[in-house]
Amino acid sequence: MGYHWNHGFHLRREHIFSAVLLASTSLILLGLLEVALRLLYGTGFPITVSAPAYHLDGEEGLRLNAGMVRTFKRDIWNGGQTIIWKTNSAGYRGPELMPEREYRIALFGDSNIQAEFSQLENTYAMVLQRTLQERTGRIIEVVNAGTVGAGPDQNLSRMSRELPVLRPQLVILHVFADNDFGDLVRNALFSTDSGGSLVRTSRQFERDQAFDVADKRHTFALMQFASNLQTFLHAQRPSKAPQTPAEFIALKLKKCALEFETYQSLIAGKNVATVSVLDDHYDYDLALYPELQSSRTKVKLMEGVLRRAKQIANANGVALVLLIEPSVRDLSDNNLITPRVLRAYSSHYRQDGLTSIVRDISIRNQIDFLNLFPFFAARAPLLYFRGEDDHWNDDGQ
Repeated sequence: MGYHWNHGFHLRREHIFSAVLLASTSLILLGLLEVALRLLYGTGFPITVSAPAYHLDGEEGLRLNAGMVRTFKRDIWNGGQTIIWKTNSAGYRGPELMPEREYRIALFGDSNIQAEFSQLENTYAMVLQRTLQERTGRIIEVVNAGTVGAGPDQNLSRMSRELPVLRPQLVILHVFADNDFGDLVRNALFSTDSGGSLVRTSRQFERDQAFDVADKRHTFALMQFASNLQTFLHAQRPSKAPQTPAEFIALKLKKCALEFETYQSLIAGKNVATVSVLDDHYDYDLALYPELQSSRTKVKLMEGVLRRAKQIANANGVALVLLIEPSVRDLSDNNLITPRVLRAYSSHYRQDGLTSIVRDISIRNQIDFLNLFPFFAARAPLLYFRGEDDHWNDDGQ
């Protein structure tokens, strides 16, 4: 009996020793792999995450959190650089606000203005600040109030809240003539009355999957690598995606119709599933068929929003200028959807159609503006990122 007991004891001890050795070896290998990934990708992997980059505001959607550091990795065909970007203690991208300055500009806009894809010195806000300081010799500050996913309607709420605090001499409102008309429908924050004035709906932003994706990060490089690998493998799976530009446009037009149907239900007070406010896309209905009800509604909403923006600026004693940025789809032949494709799809299409609508609204309402379309038209391929990234690049800014 003693022999069998000792034999069983030794076997169990050997099994325990083997298990401990295997676990230890695995941990060491995982540790080495973690170190190797961090050395290989550097700051491309966030090593520590103290807080999310964004928080959700019921009135405004996504808002940047204050005092945090994040990284952005450009696609390889756009240089592959890793961009480190930060917010100050007030929640704006860039350095702390100047306690002493001679002139302040508040710049509101979307991801083109926040520009997480560019180093700070190459963002439009900093280029504008540096240029004005050099040309005037004055201490001029440009506050970058851009936030990813923000539409002009969301910026109305921000202007009301922040202009009394920032007390700028000038406010620039960036309008992206690509998806900003659609933002007004997807957000469903406003309708218009018979006189074209804005009427606030009861819509409040609620968290959806897109908000989680906007700040999806992992503490460990291994976890981030696994997440990236999963995304890559998912993208390699056979899909039923359209193979031609015409099929792609047809799907987008259906999406525009669904978004408008949802908008009508929301302003009627119905409880319906909403579309993601971060699922931005080119305004195909307005660009191709301006007489559609959805297209006419988008124009009415945009005019109401810009008119209200002027009223808010006037109430705060601030000058207002609109910065109208054209879409790369209306300028360049380097993308899937090009002016030639859009023109072939609909005889109503005009390259400057979307920017001209904003321009005409500005003229009717005596709002100062800068329309970038004429300046960008001759240089378009050099001013935007390559691929399906529709943001302006460093040269564009």
